[in-house]
Amino acid sequence: MKKSILFLVSFMCAAFLFSTVAAEKPNKVKDEEDRIAFSKDSGTTRAATTIFAEGQSNGSIMTVNVQNYRGGVWVEIVSGRGGVVESYFDVYDMGFGVVNISYLRAGTYYVRLLFDNGDVYVGTLVKSTYGR
Repeated sequence: MKKSILFLVSFMCAAFLFSTVAAEKPNKVKDEEDRIAFSKDSGTTRAATTIFAEGQSNGSIMTVNVQNYRGGVWVEIVSGRGGVVESYFDVYDMGFGVVNISYLRAGTYYVRLLFDNGDVYVGTLVKSTYGR
């Protein structure tokens, strides 16, 4: 009887440890997949500082972080089918905007940042789960 209880307790401990280790690994990979790298597509070259833009998504929202810029930013998310999601936010040297993407279907989306000074930055958003 004591051997059975000892075996059961050791099995439960091993199962618990394995489940916590297995659950942590996908999150680390997912964090890297959810980052959106923006690159300059077009615009002026007269700026004294370079605009820094990056994005991140968690499946229901997308955040856009902008630094070294003062003015308005339009965020456009364009699907392969031609649908467009637009959002606007103001930046004062450093700021971020939040866009609701929970209703977008799984797929790859083209993200465009249109700055008031004429600069355009582009990136790609991959959404792996349905929002509906």
